Amino acid sequence: MKIAFIITAYNKPVQLTKLINCLGNKGGFENIFVHIDKKAPYSENEIISKTNNLISISKKYSVFWGGYNQLLSIHSLIHYAVNKEEYDFIILLSGQDLPAVSYDEMMTFLGGKRGQSFITSYKLPIESWNYKHGFGRVQWYWFMDHVKRIRGLHKFHVLSHYLFEGFNIIKPASRDIEFYGGSDWWILPGEVAKYCLNEFKINKKLRQCFKFSFIPSEMFFQTVIGNSKYQNSVANNNYRYIAWSSDNKGHPNIITNEHKKEIEESGCLCARKFDMDSHPDIFSYFEKKF
Repeated sequence: MKIAFIITAYNKPVQLTKLINCLGNKGGFENIFVHIDKKAPYSENEIISKTNNLISISKKYSVFWGGYNQLLSIHSLIHYAVNKEEYDFIILLSGQDLPAVSYDEMMTFLGGKRGQSFITSYKLPIESWNYKHGFGRVQWYWFMDHVKRIRGLHKFHVLSHYLFEGFNIIKPASRDIEFYGGSDWWILPGEVAKYCLNEFKINKKLRQCFKFSFIPSEMFFQTVIGNSKYQNSVANNNYRYIAWSSDNKGHPNIITNEHKKEIEESGCLCARKFDMDSHPDIFSYFEKKF
């Protein structure tokens, strides 16, 4: 069984190299594909020099939280993977993730689940989501890749969204699409990931819709799969342990030793988010476990 790991990385180059070496020493470095945020203060060669020149690595997009470039970086990783080999599964990770089980346990589990899409997916409206329970994310215009670079753009968002909601206006590209959403972390069959990539390439309306949306990585794959022949493959579980903060702001806590038992009893295949600088013991534990 062939597994590809695709990794979106932003900071912590030492931790990233440890993650790559952890995965590569068991599953092969040629099956690892990495995108580094273009803004990150380290180069592809720095990572390769501390890992292996068989990895595929690029630094193409400047990634901002909630922006379209995050989705583009994931698409670029899928492109590299599916054009290199046919994979049974592609696993999306961030540079601060780690497997939560051993390599053999992961292979055994996935080997018995071929064809299933391990992604959380719910049809909109989603009660817990803001902005019209998710619809505002795609029916209004968002420019998240530019908010930190263009003064006053956040205020423009607030004003325009007030008008969009008040007058029930929706952007044309979002019409007549049945939207789904969920977590942006997933494990997909290679065939399904390739289908999503192809739909993005050929469907101009889909690109226009998600280009000016909010956190498109939490909706694009769910929407494409939910409107395809693969909709029955969705397991609605991404097998990802995340220690969500109690402030309900949508950002995960750092994994500590206190999470160890809960992670191991969760049945999850991967966990996030680790920080080897502040909590080296728990990082080392799961690094060695894999």
